[in-house]
Amino acid sequence: MYRGQKVGVSIPAYNEETQVGRVIETMPDFVDLMVIVDDSSKDRTVEIVRQYMQNNPKIVLIENVKNMGVGGASCRGYKEALKQGMDAVAIMAGDAQMHPEDLPALLDPIVDGLADYTKGNRLGNPDVWKVMPKYRFIGNHLLSLMSKFASGFWHINDSQGGYTVINRQTLEELDLDLIGKGYIFENSMLVELNLLNKRVINVPITPVYNVGEQSKIRLMRVSIEMLVYLSGAFFSRIWRKYIKR
Repeated sequence: MYRGQKVGVSIPAYNEETQVGRVIETMPDFVDLMVIVDDSSKDRTVEIVRQYMQNNPKIVLIENVKNMGVGGASCRGYKEALKQGMDAVAIMAGDAQMHPEDLPALLDPIVDGLADYTKGNRLGNPDVWKVMPKYRFIGNHLLSLMSKFASGFWHINDSQGGYTVINRQTLEELDLDLIGKGYIFENSMLVELNLLNKRVINVPITPVYNVGEQSKIRLMRVSIEMLVYLSGAFFSRIWRKYIKR
């Protein structure tokens, strides 16, 4: 537990045989539940997770029969964490790109009742441009700008960052089946949270690269998917929040 709150972590994993062990081994002791969602991996990810499960009762493994994308896998982890009675649920990717020491900073505003959803902000780190690949640095800034229009959260600076924490009440109010299943997941979450008038805040975190992760993003395909989604999401949010209601 963390300051009296049960903490769960949803861990989407796709072909992370070299990385998922590191995520498990470095998980803070206060975490009560690790829901590892294998997204139909083709490597030894499931085998490795099962080995860790033999000595770690905090781990729950969910195996997707079909690849659901990072959003679909993350939401399955959310649902399991709700079922297990967690008060706050983080998302930490299975590629070890999220620094475990940043988790308390993301949890504190949730536990203190100051936010419903905290979002790690890598772009505010003074060394981010030295660590993050240049094409990602530029792309994240552009997509974050577009996401401000689409979501209505003008203060959120790193829309594509996946290191987040959400409180139980908000998770129960969200219709997780409406959340985008692919790489638009983070943007879709922001749009739906805005429609529910939830409090979302930035939390500075450390950008982590070159720890053995392998990018699975097909840049052109994902960029087109993002642009199409964000354009439509802006008009959808205006209609649903200000006209239809």
